[in-house]
Amino acid sequence: MPPSTAPEPTHTLQLHQPADLGDGYSLQLEGVVIETIEASPDGAYPGGGAVQVELLLKRALHEQRMSLLDISEGYDPKLVGWLGDFRVRLLEVDDMHTRPKVALLVEAVGDEPSPGPPQRHRVARGESFELGDGDRVEFTGHSHKRTHEGQTSPLIVHLDWHTPGQEPVTDYASLEPSTGDRTWRWRDLELTLVDWAYGDWIELDVRRFERRRVADISR
Repeated sequence: MPPSTAPEPTHTLQLHQPADLGDGYSLQLEGVVIETIEASPDGAYPGGGAVQVELLLKRALHEQRMSLLDISEGYDPKLVGWLGDFRVRLLEVDDMHTRPKVALLVEAVGDEPSPGPPQRHRVARGESFELGDGDRVEFTGHSHKRTHEGQTSPLIVHLDWHTPGQEPVTDYASLEPSTGDRTWRWRDLELTLVDWAYGDWIELDVRRFERRRVADISR
């Protein structure tokens, strides 16, 4: 399980008992899956156990699902994920065989940037830079959008976001640098295009916004 030094949870969820996150959002525990991992004969895989937690974020007709995974040492866990603008961290699972209770730290992105200047990164196509906590951003290329006569074609920046234990998330930003449109947001980050060579490299300023703990107002 996660270490005892983990922060205090904001929410402890039981199956199908939604927690009110405010502004019409609710978070629900949909399931807990327990798995025993057999050790491989050659010793390449040590064996152990895994607990997968299934979460559902709802707001009106909108639904978004995510799985978090706590797993034995030697494997890649997935203890942190994003549901919309909410960052969710798995802290602990209790009574998993009877009445599962899942302790979570839920945070929302605030309006104020973290103290200090932005970090500047220059990366060539196919290279990446670190964000902290093992996350990194890979620049995968540029493209342009087909436009009508008299319109300006935006510059499209393609990125892959890498988080340990998870598949990369592919995203892009459509910008118009000539009009000053150089900045976009991704989760708790603000990125500004400083300079570029089309198809070759980009230079970015990156600022992280502070996150705030989300209270469980359903209590």
